[in-house]
Amino acid sequence: MKHQRSMLKNYKELNVWQKSYKLCLHIYKVTKRFPKDDIW
Repeated sequence: MKHQRSMLKNYKELNVWQKSYKLCLHIYKVTKRFPKDDIW
């Protein structure tokens, strides 16, 4: 089995970075609806 490695131009091309970024945006969207009293 032969694996090819492609050169990444930056970290944003990493699949793990893209998925974590989407998760982060989702968390921000959800927590934005929290009551202001719950922010600390």
